[in-house]
Amino acid sequence: MAYINRIIDSELQRKIESSGAVLIRGTQACGKTESCNLKKPRPT
Repeated sequence: MAYINRIIDSELQRKIESSGAVLIRGTQACGKTESCNLKKPRPT
């Protein structure tokens, strides 16, 4: 299944890069986990 870009994606990326952790709250099955998995930094 293809990823659906969300309005919050750019802000989520910025927050993850600046703090390393974020708290995302929302309704069930709205893409919270998928968004975070695609935005988290990859180990080097």
